[in-house]
Amino acid sequence: MLNTAEQTPQLHPRIEELIEFLGVHRRGVYEAVAAVPASLRDRKPAPDRWSVAEVVEHLTIVEQRVAALLTMRVTAARASGVGPDPETSSVVESYPNP
Repeated sequence: MLNTAEQTPQLHPRIEELIEFLGVHRRGVYEAVAAVPASLRDRKPAPDRWSVAEVVEHLTIVEQRVAALLTMRVTAARASGVGPDPETSSVVESYPNP
């Protein structure tokens, strides 16, 4: 019987790094939302401001759209003959530190 690692295609190191990076930041958002009492998550802090729930909904929509765009671009690149990326250096290290 194959183990899970043998059944799942190996991801490029840069993709694995980005998934981990996003996971860390997603957990941060989750923890921040969890720290807000449930009764306040739908309440806007001011009429012209978003509630916590609206912010989370917006993040979800943006994440889905970015994922769809990346999928579309990768599919198009592969169809046009772009091969695997030989570069394995960190992309996260190139991000500016806030």
